[in-house]
Amino acid sequence: FSEDEMRKRMDVIVQFAELEAFVDQPVKTYSTGMLMRLAFASAIHVDPDVLIVDEALSVGDEKFQRKCFDYIEKLRMNGCAILLVTHSTATVEKFCQRAILLHKGELHGFGEANVIVDQYHALLYSDEKAYLRYLRNQSVLIYLVDREVPKG
Repeated sequence: FSEDEMRKRMDVIVQFAELEAFVDQPVKTYSTGMLMRLAFASAIHVDPDVLIVDEALSVGDEKFQRKCFDYIEKLRMNGCAILLVTHSTATVEKFCQRAILLHKGELHGFGEANVIVDQYHALLYSDEKAYLRYLRNQSVLIYLVDREVPKG
C-alpha cells in the first residue's frame, strides 16, 4: 500500500488492536501483547486472499482472541484462505476443517482436523512403538474407507 492508503487504514487498525490510548507512544515501549495486537490488526486490514496466523493469537486476553477469531471467520466466509499455525488442539478442532501435522520438519498427517488432532495426541503421549502402531492402524482404516466396499 502507499503511505496515504496506510494512513487511511491506521485508525481502523489501532481501534481493532484496542491501542488508542498508546498510539502516540513509541512502539519500542509496547509490550509483546501490544505488538502482537498491532501486528494482527495490520495483517487483517490489508484485505488478504490468504492469511497466515502463526501462534499470534496465543498472546492477548480471551476477549481479544474471540474478536480475532470472529474476524478470521468473517474473512473465511468472504473467500479468504486461512492457514493457522498452532499447537492449540482446541483451536484446531474449533476453527479448522482440515489440518496438517508436521513433526521435525516432516509431514506426519493431513486430513480432517479431528483425526489429525488425535494423531498429534498419539505423537505427544505415546512412545515411538505405540505411535507407529497408531499410524499402522490409521493406514488400515484409511485404506478401508478409500476402498470400494464389496457388494453382497
